[in-house]
Amino acid sequence: MEKIAVVFVCNQVYFNKFRETYHQLRENGKYKGDVVLLIGNDIEEEEIKIEGLIVKKFKEIEFSEGFKKNLENVKTDGRNKTKLFQWHKLYLFNIYFKEWDFIFYIDCGMKIFNDITPMLDCRERGKILGHSDSYPLYKRKLYDQFDLTLKPFDKKLLGKFGLRGLAIDYPQTGILLYDTRIIELNTFDELKNLAEEFPNTKTNEQAIVALYFTNIRRLWKQIQLENNETKFYDFCRRMNPRNKPYIMYKSDLIMKKH
Repeated sequence: MEKIAVVFVCNQVYFNKFRETYHQLRENGKYKGDVVLLIGNDIEEEEIKIEGLIVKKFKEIEFSEGFKKNLENVKTDGRNKTKLFQWHKLYLFNIYFKEWDFIFYIDCGMKIFNDITPMLDCRERGKILGHSDSYPLYKRKLYDQFDLTLKPFDKKLLGKFGLRGLAIDYPQTGILLYDTRIIELNTFDELKNLAEEFPNTKTNEQAIVALYFTNIRRLWKQIQLENNETKFYDFCRRMNPRNKPYIMYKSDLIMKKH
């Protein structure tokens, strides 16, 4: 029988959001299996008293001074300065998680309404499943995840991967469902090194994870979003003529279908 774990990543700032999503996972999501909370420096393991929760602590990732200096200059929404803990998600690809066969990562703050089993049943061997960040219009492309005005990383990125003009779709990192056989001994280090090489990411870890699993190791596949009865996931709630119930979404903002 395959071992599955649901994983969350949080620091002290997001701990209350984690608690709410964890409660919804157990109650609304009907999930009875392993749940791992991946924490950083500002929470002590013994402070967390939640039955049925596995707590794993990794020290927060230390980047070079050059990386931090370059990241400061990225033209983005401010997350390069205020949400640096997002980089902790790179630990999702640490060999620690090979204890399980599949990992289902969920952002803290996700709203879970119904049984998550149909989503878990979508898992595929050798793949990492996630939702396209450009859905449903597909106007954004992978190169949009990087600040290409930042020299010399623009030419280096375009030269190495040839992204300019290529219609490369890419995943969000709000949810990820993956086979842990994609985790190799050096996967975490490769992701961290890729971040150091291209510190012009507009979305912190998301751009790096997307680049890695779409261009270096082509393992990403769009996750199934619905069946005949249920909407599985979307970043936000969308107008739904058939009024299908959602399993989960991140934002309460109601969007038109397209």
